[in-house]
Amino acid sequence: MSWSRIDPTTEGYAGEIFSCFSTYFGNLDNVVGPSVPGSGEPVDMDFDSKKNLVEIISPPGSFHRFTGMAYPSNSDVHRLHICARFEQKVGVREPDQEGEPKFVIEKSTARITYLKITGERDQESGKIPAEIRHGFHFDFEWEPQPDHPVFHVQHTPRAIDIDILEQAYDIPDQGRLYDDYPDLPRIPTPPMDIAGATYLILRQHSADISWPDDLEGAIDGLPNFPEECFSPNPQGGLSMLPEWWYIHADGELEHVPRETTELRGNGTKRFLGDE
Repeated sequence: MSWSRIDPTTEGYAGEIFSCFSTYFGNLDNVVGPSVPGSGEPVDMDFDSKKNLVEIISPPGSFHRFTGMAYPSNSDVHRLHICARFEQKVGVREPDQEGEPKFVIEKSTARITYLKITGERDQESGKIPAEIRHGFHFDFEWEPQPDHPVFHVQHTPRAIDIDILEQAYDIPDQGRLYDDYPDLPRIPTPPMDIAGATYLILRQHSADISWPDDLEGAIDGLPNFPEECFSPNPQGGLSMLPEWWYIHADGELEHVPRETTELRGNGTKRFLGDE
C-alpha cells in the first residue's frame, strides 16, 4: 500500500476532520468544564494549502482548564489548576481495507502549564491569583528536523503565553520566567497527541475522572500518527534503543533494521550510513 498523501483532496475532508475534533473537545468539556474564555466552538480550523493539511487549534486566546487536581502531599501546592492548549495538523492518506480514508497526524503540539492558586478570585477583576509552577509542551512533526527526536517534550513555563493565561489569572512577576528557562533540551517521549496529553493530565492528578469511558467514542474518531513513525520496531523485546528516537531525522527516511542501528551484544555501534 502506498502511504503518499492524497493531493489535492484533503480540503474536501476538512469538515469531517473538524467534526471529530469538535466532538472530542465537546466531550472533554463535559468532563472537566468548558474552555476559557468561552468560545462558540471548542476548536478552530484552518487549511494549510501549501502542505495540503487541515489545521486544528484551540481558539485564539482560549485554553482548557483542569481544576480540582490532586497534588503530592509533600508539596506546598494545595490548589492546582492545569491549563492546556492544543495544535494539530492533519493530512489524508489512502483508504484502508474498508475503504475509509485515513486521517493522519502530520504535526502536533500540546502546551500545558501548571498553576499554583495562591488566593481567592478577585471580585472586581474576576481573576484568580496564581503562580506558574511548571510548564512543558509535547511536539511531533513529520518529517522531523535534524536532531529533533520524533516525539519529544520541552520544559518551558511559558508553554502557554502569559497574555492568554492572564485573561483568567492574576500572575505577578512572571516576566522573569521568559529569561530564566531555556527551551532545551528536547527529551524523547512516547507518542503524545491531544488524547495522550489529556490522559496524562487526568490520570496523574484525578482519581475521580474515569478514562476512557467518558471520552472513548470521541477518541475513536481522532487521527493516528503515520505508521512509518514506528518502523523499525524500537524494542523487539530488548532494551530501548535511544538511536531509534532520532533515526528518522538523519536524512534517510527509509528505515533500517535494528541490527544496523546498534549491535547490543558486543557494544559495537553502527549508525545510518556506516559501511
